[in-house]
Parts: sequence; structure tokens; C-alpha cells
Amino acid sequence: MKEPMSKRPGIKAFLDALDQVLNSNSFLLDCPIDLTIDDSASRLEALIRSQAFKDLLIEGDIERGWMNYGEWDPEANRYTRLHHGGHFHRAGCSLTMHALDRAAVRQRLVHLLTGTASPYHRQLSESAAAPLVGAFLDELLGEHPEEWAFLAVDPTFLHTSGYYGNPTRPPGSDDFAYFDGGEGDSSTVFYRRGATWMLLTNGSP
Repeated sequence: MKEPMSKRPGIKAFLDALDQVLNSNSFLLDCPIDLTIDDSASRLEALIRSQAFKDLLIEGDIERGWMNYGEWDPEANRYTRLHHGGHFHRAGCSLTMHALDRAAVRQRLVHLLTGTASPYHRQLSESAAAPLVGAFLDELLGEHPEEWAFLAVDPTFLHTSGYYGNPTRPPGSDDFAYFDGGEGDSSTVFYRRGATWMLLTNGSP
């Protein structure tokens, strides 16, 4: 079985650092879509509304050991996914995004580790953050980084937990929350022909 990308040393170290600095449940999602500059918003919106995206978040949650969207199965002796009709996406919420170049995406990732408010004051120095970001990008982008394009997506398209204000889920809803409504929320998309990845972070006090 192919090793999940989140288990690769450089990627795992970066995700773990995000979790420590932001008090985050960070995900790197392998999105089953192809994007182009002209249709990136519509294709991403369709993915986020889909069962496939819900599956990615729930399975990623179990894979990374967070168990926010899973439950213990005593017969199987492991965590399994929750099965109900709730959603992560906010109905009627359209995506707001802008393109990044390679220098800007690198700085964006460094900023998450150094400049974003850290609930427990665990920000890294730039000299400590830069090699983590470099190793992450090297492993994710591979031998041809020039083939990739990048998007910063406003983190408003998934339900929020209410840590930093009112939750976005309707009262009594069984919808899932991911974002927390604070500075630790982010969404960054990396794509080229045949591959699309989404990095998600949240952060709570």
C-alpha cells in the first residue's frame, strides 16, 4: 500500500509544527480533481460540497490521530468514521481566492509558523520555520516545482466551531465544524495537471 503523503518525513514534520504553533488539526488533502486557472473556483466549490470531500476530512482525521470525526469500534479495536448526514461545507458560501506565486506561497507557510497568533505562544523563529517549509514544499512539489500553481482560499467555506464567535451550524444540526473563526484558519491549494492538494489549518485557544 502506498504511504500517505502526510506520513512523509518533511510533510509530517511541517504538519506537526503547524499543529503545535496554531493548536491546529492540520490536514493535507489529496483532492480528486484537476484544476485550471479558468475553472478553479467552480471545481473547488463542487468538490467541497461533495461526499468525496467529507470522506477526505473524516479519513484524514482518523489517519492523523485526531478522532474528532470518528468513534471507537470495540469489535474492530480501532477508530472508524462517523456515519451520518452532516456536512462540513456552509450552504450557499462561494469561494474567495487569489493566486500566489512560489515565493508568496513559501512566505505564507512561513508566516503560519512565525507570525500568526499562537494560542500557547509557540511561534517559531524564521530560521527554524524556513527549513520546515522548504522540506514540505520539496516533498510535495517533487522534481518539477515550476509546474505547480497555488491559491490562497479564504477560510469561510466550512462550518466554524464557535471558539472565536458564534458557530455557523444551525441549532440542532449534525453538521461537522472545522474552522474556528480565528487567525489560525487557512486554506492553501497546490495544483498541477493530474494533482491537487489542499492544506487546511485551524487553531483554537
